[in-house]
Amino acid sequence: MLSSALIYVHLSRLLLLRRRALIQYVFSPDSPVARLLWRSIVSQLGAAILAVILALGSLIAAAQLAPWEWALLGASVLTLSGWQWVWQQLLSAHIQPVYRRHVILRVAAWCNLGLLSMGLLAGYFWWVEVPATQHLTWLEVVQAQSQTQDFATPDESGFALIDAVLQASQGLQALVWHLIQWLSQSTPWWLSGSIFILLVLGVMLQVALIWLVLLGIHSLLIRVMQAAHTTGSEKNAQQLGLARAHVLIGVTVAGLALLLWGYFERQMQTLPERNIAVSQTTPEDPCSPAALQRSQALFGQAAPQLSAEQSAAAMAAIQPIVATHLDRAFSAGEQGIDAFLDWNFSLAGQYTQLVFVAQAQLSDESFETLLQSKLSEFTQTQLAPALRQAERQLATDIQHVLVTQAQQYQAQTQALLPQTQAMCFDWSDLQFDSQALVRKSAVGAGVVPGLALAARGLAPASAIGVRAGTRRVLAMLSGRMVVRSGATATATTAGTVCGPLCMMVLGGATWLGTDLVLNYADEKLNRDSLREPLVDALAQQRLELELQLLADAERWVHLFFYEMEQAQQQRFNMSRELLHESDTPRR
Repeated sequence: MLSSALIYVHLSRLLLLRRRALIQYVFSPDSPVARLLWRSIVSQLGAAILAVILALGSLIAAAQLAPWEWALLGASVLTLSGWQWVWQQLLSAHIQPVYRRHVILRVAAWCNLGLLSMGLLAGYFWWVEVPATQHLTWLEVVQAQSQTQDFATPDESGFALIDAVLQASQGLQALVWHLIQWLSQSTPWWLSGSIFILLVLGVMLQVALIWLVLLGIHSLLIRVMQAAHTTGSEKNAQQLGLARAHVLIGVTVAGLALLLWGYFERQMQTLPERNIAVSQTTPEDPCSPAALQRSQALFGQAAPQLSAEQSAAAMAAIQPIVATHLDRAFSAGEQGIDAFLDWNFSLAGQYTQLVFVAQAQLSDESFETLLQSKLSEFTQTQLAPALRQAERQLATDIQHVLVTQAQQYQAQTQALLPQTQAMCFDWSDLQFDSQALVRKSAVGAGVVPGLALAARGLAPASAIGVRAGTRRVLAMLSGRMVVRSGATATATTAGTVCGPLCMMVLGGATWLGTDLVLNYADEKLNRDSLREPLVDALAQQRLELELQLLADAERWVHLFFYEMEQAQQQRFNMSRELLHESDTPRR
């Protein structure tokens, strides 16, 4: 109500000056229309309504100014007197005495606002740092900004208009900063600089609204001084005009005054009690620099412990997930071992191994190497699809664990800061969608390719064929094949009497007879003894892969929570972005 009255005192005189100048320029002096508009109640009512709207804007602007902006605003009060003195010397001889003070005040106010704007521009360019939001989308920025609002929702309060205006104003400011950061990455510096100037113009508008209240105080003092020099009927007429203006202001802003009072009273009542010991005689201001610094120090001490606790909880949840998926995948590997043994004790397998013996004699590859490749082929046929499926499911499950732990970490870190500092004039830390961070961070982007279960499980260094137990099995099979190949050689030598055809027939008959006799007994006697070391080698491979995955998962978890801390603390500064990084190639 007081702000509306002060703004009306300033605006009414300016609007009166404009209206009367227009009337004198357009209408003749004896025109009844001119006399009607000379003191129009409609124009005064319009000025009163405009004063109420501007007063509401000034209150909203005052709630968003940072301490350094208030300091500049206080300094501008002193510079206004200097501007007034300058323009008093320059314009006094050119303006009518009745309007001289108001015109000089208006010109000085514009010059003072320009000087204040330069200070704001310098402060926002070199000093102000805001949360860096380049990694977020537009919608995520709006959601993150809404999480920092501590105001009641419309269904909880009758002050939905004020809530909406405050949230919309801060959300718009956050979006503008996000636009500046986004443009600074891939566009010329002058484009992001232009958006930055628009942001400063918006802040200038907020300061100008507050200055209307200050100019109202100045205009009121001028009226009091002028009223002190009037006498008789002129003084009575002026007092009557002031009384009528006060009545209009009172009728117009009565409802708004009740609205604002109830709103701020509700805001103070909803603030929770502080959980720190304070003096009963001198309670500490939660917005004081000392209180803010102490809260930030406590937060810095507790945040690493919370991060370690959530990292341990995440690893405890990830370990059984990794074990379950690997058990399911390597059970398919045992099926590959059984398929290899079936092939080994079959006629096709025996004939193929005979080819391997001949090939080993004609090339540098040994029989064990050829047989090892066959074993790897059978195991990989079963193991590769199972590992790829486990890779996809494991990546999804790990991301889900990270999102859950990140949400708990974020809630616990927010609980560290005293809630009474929610309405302090300071830049609050950005809150962000933790699930989006998982998707876009180095951890989220690296979980799927970082798992690489198929590549790790089937790598040559970890292949089942190179295990010690596997080599013993291959050596046993190689020894038996040497015996069989010797029997074949004897048969082929005997066949030299009847020529090449007898050699082939006798050799094949001897091999087939030997194989039919040996295969059945060999499988009954040796299958289990051959299978056991192969399964043990596969289990060793699974254990090594599990240990490697858990070690990598631990690094991912620590990196993820480190990125969360960095995302909360990362700041954006215009001078650092445009000046210090101007020579850096744009991505």
